[in-house]
Amino acid sequence: MEVVQLLAVGLAVLVFLAARRRRSRHAHTTRPMPTVEVGDPDVARRLIVGQADSFSNHPNPPLAVDLDTGHPKTESVTSAPCGPYWRALRSNLTANVLHPSRLGRLVVPVQRGAAEALVADLRSATRRGAGGVVVAVRDGVYAAQGRLMALKGPGEPDTLAPLNQLFLVPDDN
Repeated sequence: MEVVQLLAVGLAVLVFLAARRRRSRHAHTTRPMPTVEVGDPDVARRLIVGQADSFSNHPNPPLAVDLDTGHPKTESVTSAPCGPYWRALRSNLTANVLHPSRLGRLVVPVQRGAAEALVADLRSATRRGAGGVVVAVRDGVYAAQGRLMALKGPGEPDTLAPLNQLFLVPDDN
C-alpha cells in the first residue's frame, strides 16, 4: 500500500513540475493586453456597439459557487473580473461615461425627432377626423415611444420601418 501512495505522490510532483515548466516556457510569449479607459461617450458607444462581439465572450467562472458563503456567484458587469474588454467597460460604467445625463447631445435629437413624429401623427389624425371626431392618441404615442426606444439602443435609424408596425399592434388587455 505504501508503494501505491509513493507512486501517487511522485506522479503528482511530476505533473506539477511539468505544468510549471510549460507555464514558464510560454510566459514570455503571452503579453498582457493593456487596459484602455475611454473618456469620450461617442467613442465608448462606437466601441460597445461596433465591437459588441468582443464584449459578448464573457467567460464562465471557474467555480460557480462562492466558497465563503456556499451560494452561487452573482456578479454584475461592474464587478466581474473577466479580462481587458470587461475591465474597460467596467471602468467606463463606473466613471459614468455612459450615464444618460452625459449622453445628452446624443439623446436630445432622438427625443426631438420622436416628439416631431408624434405631433405629425396627431396632426394627420385630426385632419382625417375633422368635425369633432375623437382622435385615438394611443397609437401615435406607442409608435413614438417605440421609435425612441429603438433609436436609443444599438442600431441604425433606417431599421425602424418594420418596428413601426410592431408598435402599432393592438393590445387586447
